[in-house]
Amino acid sequence: MGNHIAAVYYHGDMQETVPGSQFWRDEFGVVWNRTGADKDIGVLEGLVLSEPALGDYRLPKIDERRIRNATESTIAGAGDNASLERSAFRCSSAPGLSGGWKTSSPT
Repeated sequence: MGNHIAAVYYHGDMQETVPGSQFWRDEFGVVWNRTGADKDIGVLEGLVLSEPALGDYRLPKIDERRIRNATESTIAGAGDNASLERSAFRCSSAPGLSGGWKTSSPT
């Protein structure tokens, strides 16, 4: 029957630290080791923050133009398919961060 969903997924921008190394750095500066059994996601390699404080940390800039272009072109070419856009950003609890990242829901 084929697929009836046209989808755009944005999971950030991963760059391999050294080509072929299977160590990937995400837009938050986290390095993901994909050399083990968990090759699709990987496991954390080291820490971004040495202390549990965010004073000097700056969130990465989101490539809104890239997301908008991908979304608009997918919707334009979707025809009779349902259109879906999903953005996902990693928030990982790491050793040294008491309680990990906190999230809140809009009220």
